[in-house]
Amino acid sequence: MGRRLKQGLDYFTMDVDFFESIKVRRIIKNCGNQSIPILIVLLCNIYRDEGYYVGYNDDLTFLIAEQFGVSEGAVEDTVRKSVAVEFFDSGMFEKYKILTSHAIQERYFLSVERLKRSSVKVIGDFILQSIKNEPFVQNLLNKSNILREKSNNLCNKSDKVKVKEKEKVGKDIGTTTTKFTKPTLEEVQAYCQEKGYTFNADAFIDYYESNGWRVGRNPMESWTAACSTWQRNEKERKRPEEKKKFILPDYYGM
Repeated sequence: MGRRLKQGLDYFTMDVDFFESIKVRRIIKNCGNQSIPILIVLLCNIYRDEGYYVGYNDDLTFLIAEQFGVSEGAVEDTVRKSVAVEFFDSGMFEKYKILTSHAIQERYFLSVERLKRSSVKVIGDFILQSIKNEPFVQNLLNKSNILREKSNNLCNKSDKVKVKEKEKVGKDIGTTTTKFTKPTLEEVQAYCQEKGYTFNADAFIDYYESNGWRVGRNPMESWTAACSTWQRNEKERKRPEEKKKFILPDYYGM
């Protein structure tokens, strides 16, 4: 029996100006310093497992929240803001509910080339168009480490990634989009109890009923995400004197 081929990486590099990135600074400003370990552990999950993406779901949210002692709402807020500022690719997140980016995929495939791996498993639809024509990806194709299907999707030669597997991954990470339905007071109360949220559900309902269930100028897409934001704001109002546990130097713009 042959040795199982390694998919992920044992380590990954981080740019020395990571905290100077405008995207990272916007995330920290919006979500607080607790977003820093959340971002780093998300990157660790990406590079360790599939190497170039991770499926985002409730289980991952729970595990990260439990690991760092933060609320699930804090994790959700960080992910949502990261997608909004394109730290993670918004198109891939909206379509497949995966977290990835050009930089992540570039770093992974360059590592695969440098490590001279004979084969890796790749789902073609999860590869960004901006990365498919890069020389190092084309080099892998020319070496037949990664083949193209008739659909022009990238797939692995030895593992033979099938369309069914791609559909299964999509199902697991929730690719189906549904029309927004405003919640009842009872649904919001039940959700708050489940998540341990302490804000006033009646006030939440009254506010969004008055503005037509909109977030800023846009129609609401997820009332559960709005709940997590309300809870975070509630904590900030109740504990204005609480100091941040992780303080960045002033020159990072905090």
